[in-house]
Amino acid sequence: INTCPSFPLLLMVLKTGEDKSEVISCGDRDTDIMSAKRAGIKSVGVHGGEVLRNAQPDYLVEEARELAGVFYKYFNV
Repeated sequence: INTCPSFPLLLMVLKTGEDKSEVISCGDRDTDIMSAKRAGIKSVGVHGGEVLRNAQPDYLVEEARELAGVFYKYFNV
């Protein structure tokens, strides 16, 4: 059993054939951010407290409804 939290995330990206530069992982825990970093994927922290901010996500939003703005900015859609 692989206990590395980034393994399933990286495996999913590899299986779908997506370019890692075209993927953003969203999470509300520091482990979500660390997993994305280990997988080489951009991250968005949602509902960030100090622990989440310390994980240094690429983007940080307070509410899930702000995610659309991050996607727009990142993907220029």
